[in-house]
Amino acid sequence: MCQATLLITIKSLLLSWLFLFSCSLTAQTKASAVNYNHIFKDNIQTVRLYANNLVLSNPIIELNSSAYLQLSFDDLDGDDKDYLYTIHLCDADWKPTQLAELEYINGFNGERILDYEYSFNTRTQFTHYRLRIPNQNIRWTKAGNYLLRVFLDNENRDPVLVRRFMVVDPTVTVIPKPTRPANVIKLRTHQEFDIEISHPGINIRNPQTELKVYVMQNNQINGMKGSLKPMFIRRELLVYDYQDKVTFQAAKEFRFLDLRSFRYRTPKVEGIEIYDNGYEVYLHPEEKRAFRPYIFNIDINGRYVIENLDRTAQIDRRLEAAQGVQFDNFDEADQLHNLEGDYANVNFAIDSPTELENAKVYLFGAFTDWQLRPFAEMEYNEERRVYEGQLFLKQGYYNYLYAVVYDNKPGVINFSEMEGNWHEAENEYTFLVYYRPFGTRYDRLIATRTFSTR
Repeated sequence: MCQATLLITIKSLLLSWLFLFSCSLTAQTKASAVNYNHIFKDNIQTVRLYANNLVLSNPIIELNSSAYLQLSFDDLDGDDKDYLYTIHLCDADWKPTQLAELEYINGFNGERILDYEYSFNTRTQFTHYRLRIPNQNIRWTKAGNYLLRVFLDNENRDPVLVRRFMVVDPTVTVIPKPTRPANVIKLRTHQEFDIEISHPGINIRNPQTELKVYVMQNNQINGMKGSLKPMFIRRELLVYDYQDKVTFQAAKEFRFLDLRSFRYRTPKVEGIEIYDNGYEVYLHPEEKRAFRPYIFNIDINGRYVIENLDRTAQIDRRLEAAQGVQFDNFDEADQLHNLEGDYANVNFAIDSPTELENAKVYLFGAFTDWQLRPFAEMEYNEERRVYEGQLFLKQGYYNYLYAVVYDNKPGVINFSEMEGNWHEAENEYTFLVYYRPFGTRYDRLIATRTFSTR
């Protein structure tokens, strides 16, 4: 090989290496920049993160306890991939901590997710992945906010998903105090809170700078309100008595959708079409509730549960045959429902005599990560006089609302147009208290409290 050819070959190899390296850095930077619940890949569906076996719980566990968090998701490609996971400590505002990994982790980041199984008895083929943390490979040593990131182990380390969770070291007591909204315009449409923090025997030298309080509604972990400072400081008691600040739209009870069976039509299902490669579900058009009387009904506050009633008898028989072999009964049943739960294109519709001006309508709930996702945006059908939308959902029981966003207020969700707001609606609020004494370098989560308005 002549010298000129050798130089060209070396140059080409260097350029290729630099390109791959830059792609890897871009992918990792993209994932690192996202500090909220997010899914990067279209083939990833039904991502859940909950504590112990409580599928409706917030992803919050106590430090140094036997509790654990369980992550699960489906890969619709239906093959097996090398997925890696990392956890990272964040400050109260979910920005990266100043601590090095060795200061808050025992173990190693970047381990592979080894627990996965293929779906069976389903028309849509997928691979179901599960991860339990902490585990023998990794354990946290500090209380606070954490990000769980999952990557595809290829040359680019492609980001797959991000999930928030919290580890609490209970030290003080937070006392929510529901109160009438200070703004008279919101008296019948919003819910407001005052907050007290009791800290007997604990010397908090400067509560104004050392403590931060956040509040989230219905596990909307991407939409917390904070960071609140105490208004009044008393002996061993801090009072957060704001006017029209810790205030939330009350909305109404969540709408429900029962998709646990594709063999028969549950309430709200108008028709089901079956194909070789899947299902198509059509729902009856729903009515606006803005001017309808408020009616209380038990809901699950926007969450969802995966369950397959079409296979319940077979699942029960398998559980009886394998009882005590692998997991406890609940965990085994949940896994079987996940593996045999099929997917369907679900077509939603809500009546609207005219198209809303300068506004967009979205399906909103845990199944959209409590975000205004593009795939959840609805289109207006002039002929039917409805807003229509389609989601790809797994068999289960779902709660949701219709959210409106006006062009002049991007990102601001309005429930009054489609759902209406009523101050007596049942909602769940979670209060979080963070503590950073002078001289420390991270925000320690020292109290959580979940409170229902009914």
